Amino acid sequence: MSTVPHSAFTGACLFALAVYENVRRLPKSSLHITFNCQLFGILKRDPVVASLRYFNKEKYDFGTMGAMIVSVNITKRTSDMDLHLLFDKPLVDVDFSIIGDIYWICSFNLTLAINEAVDFMNVTQPMISVCSVITENHKDISDKSIYLNSNISTFHIDTTQYTLYATGNATLLTLPIKAFFRHDNAHYTHNGPPLPHCGKIVYVNGPLYNVIDGPDGEPSLFIIEVKNIDPLADESVLPVHHEPPTEGLKHNFALNPFGIGTRDQAQTLSAATHTNAPPNAVEVVLNDALSSKGPELKCHKTASITKST
Repeated sequence: MSTVPHSAFTGACLFALAVYENVRRLPKSSLHITFNCQLFGILKRDPVVASLRYFNKEKYDFGTMGAMIVSVNITKRTSDMDLHLLFDKPLVDVDFSIIGDIYWICSFNLTLAINEAVDFMNVTQPMISVCSVITENHKDISDKSIYLNSNISTFHIDTTQYTLYATGNATLLTLPIKAFFRHDNAHYTHNGPPLPHCGKIVYVNGPLYNVIDGPDGEPSLFIIEVKNIDPLADESVLPVHHEPPTEGLKHNFALNPFGIGTRDQAQTLSAATHTNAPPNAVEVVLNDALSSKGPELKCHKTASITKST
């Protein structure tokens, strides 16, 4: 079979409770509005900060601060995006990890303050759904970038996405994903987790576990725990390169219900214990048709991933 173009894939979606502020109308538009949002529920780190746009054809009246449940077509923020931030606000471009276009929204008309109306200690993690090609996999490893006592199996995918933020930009935006299975999950007791092969096209759904940022402030890796996975084709295609995870930067948001900063601590621990250097590769030929049209795919199997300090 021929290699499927990377642009054939339609990206990633997020479903989450978003606490928003700094609502503003986009220049030269009467209906497009943008929110600065916090996505709560992720353990061991501060909320993920997102810039979300909405075509407000219903002309909903959003307050200066509020909460809403949203479904969003998302991708990672890059340095060349214009977020239309207001200069008198504490946030800057590098504080944002996710950008996206809201396609479904349910806002709340709160009579209480947000801190009183929302129990931030019991908010479900944002859910992410992605479709793309497996670029790398690791079976039965101990990955120190994921704070679990049990071994896990992981795979990487880069999913592409068009958004309003990239209008006129010929370069497709991507959402680099590391997805993992917990081996202590009762579903995998007998047969182990259904780890897909490199080159397989899959649909994956699961809660957002963490976001790893690079030294330039751009997010380099989104980690999700697999809850549902389905193959989308019997054949395989060649994978694409993914960016390695590195340490991140802190952000400053007006609403901080916890009063402490945990993101730096989590990111520092992740950067200090994670490595991208794989063990010796095991050559895997997926099928005869693929091997005749391009290079062989390489997947890795190892007992652990560690880094000396």
